[in-house]
Amino acid sequence: MIVSEEKFKYSAETERLVIKPLEKSDYYNWLHAFEQRYPAQHPYDKGKINMRDSTVEWFHQLVDKHQRLAKQDEMYIFSVF
Repeated sequence: MIVSEEKFKYSAETERLVIKPLEKSDYYNWLHAFEQRYPAQHPYDKGKINMRDSTVEWFHQLVDKHQRLAKQDEMYIFSVF
């Protein structure tokens, strides 16, 4: 018997804003947003980030890690879209 793993899927939405955990299907929107970052605007801002190592596989592992942390009740990581 195969038991599907329960996913942490809480979200909050308004007309122009979505706050939710990352999903594997978010990769291209997520990547596009990081590739469009402006240069640093203040000393604490990282500004542009090299996204070369942020492959689909890497992103899927990140999503799995976030799900694992939520399932273990250690950390809940949300993204803003």
